[in-house]
Amino acid sequence: GLSVRFAAQALRGDAEIGRVAVCHNGWALELLSEGLRAHRGVVWAAVEQEGQTIKHVIGDLKNERELILLAVRSNAEALKYIPPGLKRDADVIRAAGMGVRIRGFGGYNYLQSLLQ
Repeated sequence: GLSVRFAAQALRGDAEIGRVAVCHNGWALELLSEGLRAHRGVVWAAVEQEGQTIKHVIGDLKNERELILLAVRSNAEALKYIPPGLKRDADVIRAAGMGVRIRGFGGYNYLQSLLQ
């Protein structure tokens, strides 16, 4: 998890250590090397654990539609960090509806605010 912050820099670039860390706590992604923040396996594990970690993804993965769907399904707050054009994508909006952690009318209003 987040204890990876105490690891030597070389270990923060190790894919296996990175994958274990993000599986325990997706937020560990921001503590890993730039190379791992662009590594498909590590990134997918982090985003599956916590959708908002998509904000720490580097490179082309950040624009990958399937990863974005996973992120917003995990946590609608991830909408804050995706490309603006995808906020209007019907599948992304539906997936984000599943990631809203507030239920009822308040959740609907909250989702609307994230889409702006």
